[in-house]
Amino acid sequence: MKQKSDKRRQEIITAAMNFFAEKGYHSTKISDISNKLNMAHGTFYIYFQSKAEIFSDIVEQYIKKLDQIFISVPYKAANISEFKNFVQTLGDEIFNLIVEDQKMAQIIFSQGANTDKKLKKKIVELMNKMDQLIESILIEGINRKFLVASMDTEIVAKAFRGMLVAGINDVAMNEISMERKERWINSILRIGLDGLV
Repeated sequence: MKQKSDKRRQEIITAAMNFFAEKGYHSTKISDISNKLNMAHGTFYIYFQSKAEIFSDIVEQYIKKLDQIFISVPYKAANISEFKNFVQTLGDEIFNLIVEDQKMAQIIFSQGANTDKKLKKKIVELMNKMDQLIESILIEGINRKFLVASMDTEIVAKAFRGMLVAGINDVAMNEISMERKERWINSILRIGLDGLV
């Protein structure tokens, strides 16, 4: 019975994501979702209390996927070249997540700021998680003497995240192109690790 319940819950999330991406979060109604799934309007509330809860669930799924990327890419860097390869692999995996689930990225990164305070808090949680993960990589790079020790890792992590989110938005909002994805990753690495001079 639990599997059936989980399956139905995921169907609701998928339908909601489609409507959020197509119509926007605020324009999507519970009735849109329940009608799409041929379910009674009241049945929706067995699974979710509101569309805000669905949005929150979408962000939670994204955070889990992001965590999984950082866990699954092994950190093995004995020199600066291997460190750059490690960072590039992480970038590839993060952008691949966007490519795999373009609608989720559109919803989170383009509509997240236009939701209520509780949902904005979830987006801030996601951004903070990204900052922490990036900062841990920077600190490791400093500890191994691959990066300059004088950098403000907190601010540099936020700057990296800003570039990453800009790239995510661009890739998520446009037709997916591997060439464009590669341009973003290479540009972020060039600016972030090599500098501009």
